[in-house]
Amino acid sequence: MSNCKTILKIISLVVFLGTNLLLFSFPITLIAVLGSVYLHLQNRSHNRPSSERSTSSRLGFSRRPVMVIAPLGIVTALELTFVVMFIALLIWSLANYLYISFGNLMMHKPDEKVWQARFRSVSLRVGYIGNVCWAFLFFPVTRGSSILPLVDLTSESSIKYHIWLGHLSNALFVLHTVGFVIYWWMTDQMVEILEWSKTYVSNVAGVIATVIAVVMWVTSIPRVRRKMFEVFFYTHQLYILYIIFYVLHVGSAYFCMILPGIFLFVVDRHLRYLQSRKRARLLSARLLPCGAVELNFSSSPRLYYNPTSILFVNLPSISKLQWHPFTVISNGNTEKDKLSIFVKCQGSWTQKLYQQLSSSVDRLEVSVEGPYGPTSSHFLRHESLVMVSGGSGISPFISIIREIIFQSTQPNSQVPRIHLICVFKKFADLSMLDLLLPISITPPEIAKLKLHIDVYVTREKQQPETQNTQKLIQSVWFKPNPSDSPISQALGPDSWLWLCSIITSSFVMFLLLLGIITRYYIYPIESTGIEVYHYSFKCLWDMFLVCVCVFLVSSAVFLWRKKQNAMEGKQVQNLELSTPGMSPGSWFCSEGDRELESHPNQSLVQATKVHFGDRPNLKRTNLLFFSFPMMLVAVLGCVYLHLHQKKHNRQPVASSKRTSPARLRISSRPMLVMAPLGIVTALELTFAVMFIALLIWSLVNYLYISFGNLHMHRAGEKVWQAKFRSVSLRLGYIGNTCWAFLFFPVTRGSSILPLAGLTSESSIKYHIWLGHLSNALFALHTLGFVIYWGMTSQMVEILEWSKTYVSNVAGVIAIVIAMVMWVTSIPLVRRKMFEVFFYAHHLYILYIIFYVLHVGVAYFCMILPGIFLFVIDRYLRFLQSQKQARLLSARLLPSGVVELNFSKCSGLYYNPTSILFVNIPSISKLQWHPFTVISNGNMEQDKLSILVKVDGSWTQKLYQQISSSVDHLQVSVEGPYGPTTSHFLRHESLVMVSGGSGIAPFISITQEMIFQSTQPNSQVPNIHLICVFKNFSDLSMLDLLLPLSNPPAEISKLKLQIDVYVTRETQQPETSENSPKLIKSVWFKPDPSDSAISPALGPDSWLWLCSIITSSFLMFLLLLGIITRYYIYPIEYKGIEVYHFSYKCLWDMFLVCVCVFMASSAVFLWRKKQNAMEGKQVQNLEVTTPGMPPGSWFCSEGDRELESLPHQSLVQATNVHFGERPNLKKILFDIKGSDVGVLVCGPKKMRHEVARICSSGLVDNLHFESISFNWETKNSRFALWKQPVMVKRPLGIVSWIELLFLTMFIALLAWSASSYFYRMFQHITQQASQEGEPVWKTKLEMSGLALGLVGNICLAFLFYPVTRGSSILKLTGLTSESSIKYHIWLGHITMIIFTSHGLCYIIFWATTHQISQMLKWDKILISNLAGEIALLSGLAMWMTSIPRIRRKIFELFFYTHQLYIVFVVFFVFHVGFSYASIMLPGLYLFLIDRFLRFLQSQQRIRLVSAQILPCETVELNFSKSPGLSYSPTSIVFVNLPAISRLQWHPFTVTSSENLDPEKLSVVIKSEGSWSQKLYQMLSSPSPIDRLDVSIEGPYGPASTDFTRHEKLVLVSGGSGITPFISIIRDLLSQASTGKNTPQILLICAFKKYTDLTMLDLILPVSGSSTLDLSHFQLQIEAYVTRETESATSNQDFLRAIWFKPNPADAPVSAVLGPKTLLWLAVVIASSFILFLVLIGILTRYYIYPIDHNTNMIYSTSWRSALNMLFICISIALTSTAAFLQNKKVYAKETKQIQDLQTPTPMASPGSWFYNADRELESLPRQSFVQATKVHYGERPNLKKIVLLECEGCSSIGVLVSGPRRMRQEVARICASGLIDNLHFESMSFSW
Repeated sequence: MSNCKTILKIISLVVFLGTNLLLFSFPITLIAVLGSVYLHLQNRSHNRPSSERSTSSRLGFSRRPVMVIAPLGIVTALELTFVVMFIALLIWSLANYLYISFGNLMMHKPDEKVWQARFRSVSLRVGYIGNVCWAFLFFPVTRGSSILPLVDLTSESSIKYHIWLGHLSNALFVLHTVGFVIYWWMTDQMVEILEWSKTYVSNVAGVIATVIAVVMWVTSIPRVRRKMFEVFFYTHQLYILYIIFYVLHVGSAYFCMILPGIFLFVVDRHLRYLQSRKRARLLSARLLPCGAVELNFSSSPRLYYNPTSILFVNLPSISKLQWHPFTVISNGNTEKDKLSIFVKCQGSWTQKLYQQLSSSVDRLEVSVEGPYGPTSSHFLRHESLVMVSGGSGISPFISIIREIIFQSTQPNSQVPRIHLICVFKKFADLSMLDLLLPISITPPEIAKLKLHIDVYVTREKQQPETQNTQKLIQSVWFKPNPSDSPISQALGPDSWLWLCSIITSSFVMFLLLLGIITRYYIYPIESTGIEVYHYSFKCLWDMFLVCVCVFLVSSAVFLWRKKQNAMEGKQVQNLELSTPGMSPGSWFCSEGDRELESHPNQSLVQATKVHFGDRPNLKRTNLLFFSFPMMLVAVLGCVYLHLHQKKHNRQPVASSKRTSPARLRISSRPMLVMAPLGIVTALELTFAVMFIALLIWSLVNYLYISFGNLHMHRAGEKVWQAKFRSVSLRLGYIGNTCWAFLFFPVTRGSSILPLAGLTSESSIKYHIWLGHLSNALFALHTLGFVIYWGMTSQMVEILEWSKTYVSNVAGVIAIVIAMVMWVTSIPLVRRKMFEVFFYAHHLYILYIIFYVLHVGVAYFCMILPGIFLFVIDRYLRFLQSQKQARLLSARLLPSGVVELNFSKCSGLYYNPTSILFVNIPSISKLQWHPFTVISNGNMEQDKLSILVKVDGSWTQKLYQQISSSVDHLQVSVEGPYGPTTSHFLRHESLVMVSGGSGIAPFISITQEMIFQSTQPNSQVPNIHLICVFKNFSDLSMLDLLLPLSNPPAEISKLKLQIDVYVTRETQQPETSENSPKLIKSVWFKPDPSDSAISPALGPDSWLWLCSIITSSFLMFLLLLGIITRYYIYPIEYKGIEVYHFSYKCLWDMFLVCVCVFMASSAVFLWRKKQNAMEGKQVQNLEVTTPGMPPGSWFCSEGDRELESLPHQSLVQATNVHFGERPNLKKILFDIKGSDVGVLVCGPKKMRHEVARICSSGLVDNLHFESISFNWETKNSRFALWKQPVMVKRPLGIVSWIELLFLTMFIALLAWSASSYFYRMFQHITQQASQEGEPVWKTKLEMSGLALGLVGNICLAFLFYPVTRGSSILKLTGLTSESSIKYHIWLGHITMIIFTSHGLCYIIFWATTHQISQMLKWDKILISNLAGEIALLSGLAMWMTSIPRIRRKIFELFFYTHQLYIVFVVFFVFHVGFSYASIMLPGLYLFLIDRFLRFLQSQQRIRLVSAQILPCETVELNFSKSPGLSYSPTSIVFVNLPAISRLQWHPFTVTSSENLDPEKLSVVIKSEGSWSQKLYQMLSSPSPIDRLDVSIEGPYGPASTDFTRHEKLVLVSGGSGITPFISIIRDLLSQASTGKNTPQILLICAFKKYTDLTMLDLILPVSGSSTLDLSHFQLQIEAYVTRETESATSNQDFLRAIWFKPNPADAPVSAVLGPKTLLWLAVVIASSFILFLVLIGILTRYYIYPIDHNTNMIYSTSWRSALNMLFICISIALTSTAAFLQNKKVYAKETKQIQDLQTPTPMASPGSWFYNADRELESLPRQSFVQATKVHYGERPNLKKIVLLECEGCSSIGVLVSGPRRMRQEVARICASGLIDNLHFESMSFSW
């Protein structure tokens, strides 16, 4: 029975093997045989009729490239089709395999899981697919294949298919191997990797094969192959071992699949070996001057080959193993006994060959294989041939041209026209063209040949001289050797027929021998049934028989053909080759253009056209196309503007000229009012779209051309890399286009902007747009090149400063400077730190210089017009600013506004809305600020006035200087600059909408209207002026509408209506004797060195500007021509060297500056001389000063007509609206008239509102114009996300954005948990059965693991919110106290998950009787005991942080929370440092912050004084360093060792850094044990004179812009008033400097009457007498809830305590100085780098030797401990160094602290509320409580109060601080959605 089974098995195997041979091997072998016969017949009947030229259009289309991308290279349509089909075959095969295998899944082990079996099946089937790829792998590299010619391929053209198949098969085999290794590891069968089965697949053989394959794969990577060709070459010889072990792995059955390819390859390889055994006869060699070699071999006359064939050459004297392919350049028809190849010296092998030939050797042993090439000259079928070559790439074209020359000599022949384009680097490379005609054979006539040759020499600009500079072509002749033989075909002339016989006979012999071995050797062994013949031995037999059969048959045929060739051979004679006696340079003598056919024996170089220099000299062309047109426009613009100014008549404008064309109206109408563009008109939008379209078209055009003519910069550069470089380069080109327009908008005195109706201030937004666009493009350009250099290992190129080309390092410097200017011009940075923006923008000079050095002279011409005109304008401004302007007087208005009056030249003319740039050296020598001119040049001939609003640091300093009664102020000015016409006069009506100081341009317009109305026959527009002011005092600006020095006599024709809206006051204030302020005038002494403001170039400035532009540009061209002709040209064209590329750029920039400076200075000095002759003595203007405040202008004298009071202020005739805003939509729609001009100047919101009304299209008579420097739009949608959406427990008050992020975080946790559970439960049944446990227990264990992993995600974020000095929180606008709730949320979630994690494992261990696992501390795995200790520490912290415990027993909460150190340490011990790295960022930043706080807390703080309030409240006053800056609502942490050395408590800072520059105050309410002890210590009858205090902080928001709101509603409860004290003090300091501050409503709720004393802290004690509270609007509503009336008896006094100073104490200062954030960045970066270095050293020199050189494994716990130790060391070292450095620096700046002598009030608070209704501003030194309205026995109706306060306000900030119930009530009101202008913010540690 067993014998029968064995026989059946053997029969089945034989049948299977025979079937595989039949299906896989036989068809391909048959095709190879038939292909050989076909090729033999084709060779016999070879014919080249001219009629075969035309090919099918379909076939031509299929060969057209459709893809030119990496990594495939150039792919034709036909290739792409076959690739897609092949990939589809692989996918279908894999899908089919998997479908069948999954349907019949077989378990290899009893306990194997289904997913494991499927994984094994997938890995196995991937190997099957790899076999399919491997079956085709050897066909492309079979050089003498009879299959490739059938599809018109050669081995060299199909090598890319071998590469594709190699990558694909290796990838599949690696996946196959890795899959099985993972499978064996999962199923504990890793021993299977070493199995060598006797009856089945040998795994170890497969592993060996994969390792060999990977070695060959890695070394075939292009970079390795190019850099180390020998490594690639020798490792690729491992293919023999690869094949052997591959076959031993897959077995005989699958060997049949790959047999055809291997069989044909072995036949070809053995024939090549036989051919290479005989030495080839090398006749001679020619050494060309270009470093190339022509080798001439003797060849058999019967050797036939086609052009573009290749020959493989081996030189044993260089390398016995290396074979290199070279193109055959000879022609088999014209040179029947010679074969020539071309060798270019480019690598080590070719260099050694060149050296050997140069050393005059007489013999060189050479072996060859080939030639191999196409079977037909297919290029003859074309009508024309264009051949493009680069360098040695000309070699195949030499053979083609020689073949065409031969064909042209045949009768009745038609050959294609030839256009040969050659690109060479050097002139010497032209010697390669001498090889086009063979030297030994001279064709009698080549008249039919139509050949045109264009040669481009890229690196030389002219033909070198021929005197002793050129080398001759050197010929080397070799002695004949009898053992050498001519090159002949391996199998003779009938090689295809003999190859057919070899394939047929060897394959038949293989089948025969295989059958004999199987029948008489293998079968008897297996048929006995005792043993089975070894599986691997069968494979070895198969491979051995293949080799034997191929070797026997091939050798027999080869020896037979060798014998025949020897009988036909003849003696090879040396060829007498003439050697040219001149260098290639002599071939270009000026003998005229010779015809090619007239000199057949001479070199074809004589008839070529040579182009020297790879780039044409575009300098003149660029100047013509780019520079000249714009310069001409600028010159003609000057002439036009001069004529326009001369014709300008200041007579009334005719009514017929008022109306502008309808189309122009539409084009100027706003179309877009949105961020980030601001207000954009239809015309601007059209031009923006056209400009973007231009850029896109240019980029597409550049890329189309560059991709079509792709230039490789390196020999091994890939196509995709070249394309990537090309894209990066073209982005730079597009950036140049933007840059060409960049300077036009900022050329203030430009003659081009007025032609388009623009001014520099109105077109500044175009400069911003272009700046953003150009910087973005240049950043992409730079980044692209950096990536390209990184990919191609050329990072050194970034430092290149080329002598002849682009300077990369200059470009890098330019982009770095550009990035600095770009970043500092971001609106947020520009507004907050204007000085940084201003000074950084002056780097533009360096930017231009390095930019031009980078792009070169040619591209400099593109940007030259803008820079040229800007330099002229900038230099003229500089000349103008050198003279000091005569400042006559200044007027200080009560609204914090300054009017500066300058003396002006009577010849200075300017239009309304002009601007003047002002510089005051006493404030800043560099800063220039623009201000609107409010005076009128017609009404005030000798005075020019500007309006300055106190709004920033510069204007504040100006206001302070003028207020200090200075008698002289040095001022420099530039300008004025403005529109060339009063265009607003053309309208029928004019509506001017202003906000605040935005009225300034309308003052000048109104004065111009007044002047025009006084002219005869004039018609002026009706004027409606709408002014919006915050305070009543701002109305004083209206007094500037009429000039004070020369008011008009009559303005009856002026139809003027003024509507004034005072938004923050509901009625006109009373004008008592003391409260209002007068307008203050300041007169300045004249200085002889000062001069009146005059035009820089005099009255005819446009004409003189025209002359400057013309003369300077012509001078530039002239000097440039002289320098080029007489300095640069002799160096480049008469000498040896090339003039430095960068020097040309420097010359151009230098000449531009010189010409501009010379021409501008000459004109300016001439005009200055003329002005001096016309000047007159400037007299002080007698200006009357109003003796009454603006409030008195509104006395009840009735409605007076405006025209009857021309000399009085226009304010008396205005309509004033208190407490409301204008309804702009109604006002504008009600304006009657066909042509209404709408001008707006003011806040962004106002401008945009008016723009939207005008762009709505509801009325078509509105013509909009915005006047503002501020164009960007700030999106207010983000404010909606900060509104509360949830006001309930347990989360507290949650905003929309918090809810969004919380939802996303919960989703992340849920997704992570579900992912973990899915993967762990997928095969839980098999796992449970393997471990012998119930499924639920295994699920419990896996659940615990998954929960622990999810808990780690929460832990990663836990420490960020409690890092008080975090830079991350500041970036997100958060503070540690406001984000403490996130720490609480994360803490609860983390502990819930970790507790569940621990419980799952404890239950699992208890149920599986493994409770001892709880005490396990594994050396290399998870430490359970450490995890339990960490969990217990976490539970202790968690339990004590419950709100009730935390409030009742705060000390317990505080001390247990210090267990976080134990928790972190044992958590890291538990999971290991590697996995704990997920929480490393947050923990690392927390440790840095904690250590810095520790360092700060070691210093005792100087406590100056304390105030004890009757309400058991204490105010502590600390000394503060003047350099310490903090924001309102900041907090400090206070520690009093006398009470507790460990406890730190946070308190809000109530002082203001502006009001108290040397003091910091906190208020402490006695509410807990710590604060009660403090109160008892300070209030004891025997007061202490010293108290040791330590402080951490202050910590607070990065900025608090409360002024953005129109009104602030502050709601506090009890001690929650403390943050509002700091806010009110800060706003007080701003109001005292003249700034506009919001109205404040303070709602305070107190329990007792004595708590009202806290209100007395609002006003600082030390500096209240100097405060100006006239502009400060504060309303206080106090509610005493537990008392029904005022307590007037038994009142306690407010008590002050002063502490003795101690030299050891220090003022409060920032831990790292004023630049804390910068130092913090240094600490973080340096400490982390130090940690990485230390851990790297430890790992390399301590842990690694233990792990890898001993039998020990280093403990995971010790590794974790060392990592934590190094973190602490790194942080401690760097933080201490930074702290000590700053401490040392700022110790020098501290000064002796003096006791503050502050008076102590002796009255009780109860007396402060007698006669409470007093004006706040009248009592600046008394308590604010006296101006407070107190409500007894009631609570505030917050909903009613807040909703009532919302009326008439656009933005209300609602801040609440107090009990939870109060905060939640206010949050509900703001979240109700009843009103959308409330901006809620809660301030509390309790969430």
